[in-house]
Amino acid sequence: MKSSSSAASLTEPVGIREIARESGVSIATVSRVLQGNARVSRDLRAKVEEVVRRLNYRPNFSARTLRMQKSNTVGVVVPHIGNAHFSDAVRAIQDVASNEGYTALIVNSDGEPEQELAALRTLQARQVDGIILVSASPTGTKALTSTIDRGVPVLAMDRAIRGASVDQVLVNTRAGTREAVLHLAGNRCSRIALLAGPSGLWTASEKFKGYLEGLKEAQLEFDPDLVLPGDYSFESGENQALALLDLKPRPDALIVANNLMTLGAMRVFLRQGVQIPGELALVGYDDALWTDVVRPTVTVVSQPTYELGAVSIRTLLARLANRSTEPKQVVLDTRLIVRESSARGPANP
Repeated sequence: MKSSSSAASLTEPVGIREIARESGVSIATVSRVLQGNARVSRDLRAKVEEVVRRLNYRPNFSARTLRMQKSNTVGVVVPHIGNAHFSDAVRAIQDVASNEGYTALIVNSDGEPEQELAALRTLQARQVDGIILVSASPTGTKALTSTIDRGVPVLAMDRAIRGASVDQVLVNTRAGTREAVLHLAGNRCSRIALLAGPSGLWTASEKFKGYLEGLKEAQLEFDPDLVLPGDYSFESGENQALALLDLKPRPDALIVANNLMTLGAMRVFLRQGVQIPGELALVGYDDALWTDVVRPTVTVVSQPTYELGAVSIRTLLARLANRSTEPKQVVLDTRLIVRESSARGPANP
């Protein structure tokens, strides 16, 4: 029969002292290995890592966080991880964070303020060092204010948050939409419709402003009936595409404000036998993989989604290293990629 002390030893968690003793190295060396410090020789690192695996060591993150006032984790809140625009950005965040010794905790808010509130509270409870937020609200939420008041740095990614003193990494979608309008006008389109984003969101507002600027520059009259309200979902792309086909007269061109709505609209046009670009020239948003696979291939306003995530996490990590600097805003450029869906006539020279 085993002694009680032996039984206890089977259940007690292994600590770094035991790792150091088994490895024949100092506690400081074990600590450096566990933290990913490069100032440890390859042989010593391999020896410590072998003991860590054999003894099934699990670090006590809560204790380490309390001791160091740092968890080496960042939170990321996005509206829809299934949207390639955000999944590409999240991939970049994870890549850069991992290289810098951080772990990214990803939470999906479904674009709902209440779920965003729950997400921010959860991340605060996990004691993350900072948060990258794609906000569901143009002015942020009460939870955002609470998070900032608690001293947790927040970075607004993709969507500006009015009135919040935070770092922001955005994309110049106003210029991208303006360029799309001018491209279509140059291809002999005169009734250019916009399948817009949710009212009040910064990105939707910027795209609409770019649409108006493009019409004005192309000397085309603005018709409010040609602006179709969407919510960035596949379903709204379908619904508003059906509404577009009921317009009299129909538009001869359409700009769609995100990739999910573009896909939904294209399914309707395919089923309804709408000839693209013969009857309707089309420009979508985001250079998703499928846009160059379907026929016709889709002209898009390409956003630098991976760069968006990479710049966001680097900016947040810089904020963690120096909290005294003024909030920073970075604006990235879009690029119009011309393909078959918008080729209704001779392009601009």
